[in-house]
Amino acid sequence: MTVVAERPVRRLGRVVSRAEAYEWRWFIDGLHCYRLDQLADYDVYLLTPWCEEGQRFPLRHDRDSVGRGRVPSPNWAAACRKCGHRQRSANMEARRAADGR
Repeated sequence: MTVVAERPVRRLGRVVSRAEAYEWRWFIDGLHCYRLDQLADYDVYLLTPWCEEGQRFPLRHDRDSVGRGRVPSPNWAAACRKCGHRQRSANMEARRAADGR
């Protein structure tokens, strides 16, 4: 399994946010962010949303209940608050790193 960096990473002169390793997908209770490497690996049946990572006993979602298509711009009323907060925080960190702060 791949470990996602905690800090923004520089690739080819640009800063890459750790949010780029995640993708918004529909779930039964709304939108969640899931890791791209888990979505690409069909052997992984239980997917861990971003909001549950780092929890002692994370609630995982079975692949059949997660939407198949990517959601390009999430409706924030239907999105998970924790996933949205983590995405905004990761993007702010990347902007600060790009500015050199």
